[in-house]
Amino acid sequence: MGSFDIVSRNLFKTAPDGRQVFFPVGIFGRGYTFGSAEDYRRLRRQVNAFMLVELVAIIILGIVRYSVASPALAYYWPIAFLGLLLFFVVLYFLWMRSWLGRLQPSDERLSLRDLVAPRRP
Repeated sequence: MGSFDIVSRNLFKTAPDGRQVFFPVGIFGRGYTFGSAEDYRRLRRQVNAFMLVELVAIIILGIVRYSVASPALAYYWPIAFLGLLLFFVVLYFLWMRSWLGRLQPSDERLSLRDLVAPRRP
């Protein structure tokens, strides 16, 4: 794993029995277990890459906003920002629908304590 794992570490948890559990919507939804270790590694890499692309797109939008002195851009920038966020949220949920069909639902839940307690990735 890479140094960007800290961003997605709260979506993944190791269950007491050693299984890897994925929480696509964090504390608001159920967990899903993986059929194989390769599926876990692949999804974790993909989630990290997705979040990195999302972060870079938001940073680029911010750079464009503050480097172009245009009143029209200043007016429409919040709309563009919210549109970009909405695009990524919809894309994430469509992508997760395709993945969740391959994963097994789990009884594991993610609590707020799990999010703040220090743990190893």
